[in-house]
Amino acid sequence: MHRLREVHLYRLYLKSWSNHTIGRADFNADDEATALAIAAGIFQSCSDIASGVEIWKGAEMIFSSKQSSLPGVRADLADEQQRLIISTEIALRDSGWQISESRKLIEAIEKAGGSSKAGTSQAMGLGYQAPKAPQIPSEAVKAARRADGFENFIAGIESQALRAIAGHWNDARGRKPMPGWNDISSSALAPYFKILWAFTFNRQTGEFVGRLAGRQIKDWFGTRFSGHKLEDIHPPHMVKETHAILTKVVTLPAVGRTSGRLATVGGHTITGERIALPLATDGVNADGILGASDYSAPFAPAAFELIHENIVWCPISEIAPPAE
Repeated sequence: MHRLREVHLYRLYLKSWSNHTIGRADFNADDEATALAIAAGIFQSCSDIASGVEIWKGAEMIFSSKQSSLPGVRADLADEQQRLIISTEIALRDSGWQISESRKLIEAIEKAGGSSKAGTSQAMGLGYQAPKAPQIPSEAVKAARRADGFENFIAGIESQALRAIAGHWNDARGRKPMPGWNDISSSALAPYFKILWAFTFNRQTGEFVGRLAGRQIKDWFGTRFSGHKLEDIHPPHMVKETHAILTKVVTLPAVGRTSGRLATVGGHTITGERIALPLATDGVNADGILGASDYSAPFAPAAFELIHENIVWCPISEIAPPAE
């Protein structure tokens, strides 16, 4: 008679140099030795930001890097455990914790996505797809981009971060009018993750659902963003105007920029720039929006009102330039 396998739930806390928690994840492991090995693999992938860890099993802390050192990363982990490391890294990348800004974390996930090993390739069934390398635009494509005014649009952006995001979006679309989410490189956007936001768009219902919110965006919305409908994210009096602007991005389609006053927070006016860039799985019919808001962050979360002023639009051609 075979004994049932006993699995325990462990919680990993990633710590900054000042011992603040900058990331948290739960995972299952057979025993404490395996849990330490899994934690070591995860920690190695984000050690550019994290400087320590704590591992808990229920109410018991079984490890703290303040008291001892993690074991080295084991090369003999089973495929199941390797997949668990990757899936946990993906969850950390998509979280609102500061650890999601780790460049090493993004690179580790992309490296795993490009591997031909069965153990890592199977992990991609968890919803992550390695982004495609952007196609370098030919001279004809570059000329078409100048014709649709996008270069002038980028030149008008004052924020260096927003210019970099818009420039990557432009490169990622290659010969298509718009890139899809999988054309976007998460490593290229990693330095700007905290200011990013994104929506999916249902063309049949006209509904927007939050997909991604960086740390600064979560300062305003908290957990009321990813997976939530637009009308659940914003109070009723803000939904109509915001829905109209997002709809213009995906239906024209067009890229948009607002500047000057972005919001009032707790009676204080927040200034900066905001961009919204359409995404299309098929390259033509927009089904999402990648956005970013660059501003001086408020001192503390408070009641806020979004402001849309000084809006500049750049329509995107529905017909991609012909291949050479």
